[in-house]
Amino acid sequence: MTPGEAIRELERWGRQLSGVRKRCHFEIGKALLPTAVKYAPRSPTRTLLNRVRKTRGKTRRDPRASYRTMPGTLEKSIQADADANSVVIGVPGNSNAGSYAFKMHEGRYKTWFKRGPGTRQKGAHAKEKFIERAIRHHVENGDVRKIIEFEIKKGMPK
Repeated sequence: MTPGEAIRELERWGRQLSGVRKRCHFEIGKALLPTAVKYAPRSPTRTLLNRVRKTRGKTRRDPRASYRTMPGTLEKSIQADADANSVVIGVPGNSNAGSYAFKMHEGRYKTWFKRGPGTRQKGAHAKEKFIERAIRHHVENGDVRKIIEFEIKKGMPK
């Protein structure tokens, strides 16, 4: 093999491995997303929110609110985005559940204490730090490693 052929072969491997890395990130995000949704608390129903408002002395929702809260809004807002360099799992800040997601993920015992009926119905795994716990679960079980090994094996040049 001449030096020119070797350089072309290395360039081909680099392009293929770049695609493998992107596919790995996509598959990892696809595997983590359902677990993060499973671990997320359930958004309250309208009836529950109205009951909470009445106990606080508020009888109406904020007139500046641009949407009505629906149960499951947080779960539906969790997204996984992947590119060649990273996987991002989270809730966009500008989504309907953006501020609620931050409060639920980071604010246990600071801004909220009790789990609502929808969250209790999901089970003991539905609580704070739901995205971090989903990642930890898949890393500890070796799922992420298996995905990477499979994608590398599938995408290696022959």
